[in-house]
Amino acid sequence: MEQEAKIFKYQTPEFEGVKKSMIVCNSDLMKVMVQVVKNGGENNLHSHTGDDAFWYVLSGAVKFYSEGDKLRQANRRIQKR
Repeated sequence: MEQEAKIFKYQTPEFEGVKKSMIVCNSDLMKVMVQVVKNGGENNLHSHTGDDAFWYVLSGAVKFYSEGDKLRQANRRIQKR
């Protein structure tokens, strides 16, 4: 059965604290979430069984560490356009 495309928009919210997660769109096949982390905020690299996920940096910089605080990946600073 053909379904009509769903259109969604994202605008960075203003919020208190250093981190906020929000659902951008949701369907019976997938859910898209965005997590905004301000300077000084952090999150542990982890996974959820039964979910496919990826990290996409929109602006700023990120470092990923594995067990033993071993640096796994770092990217350069990304500027908003």
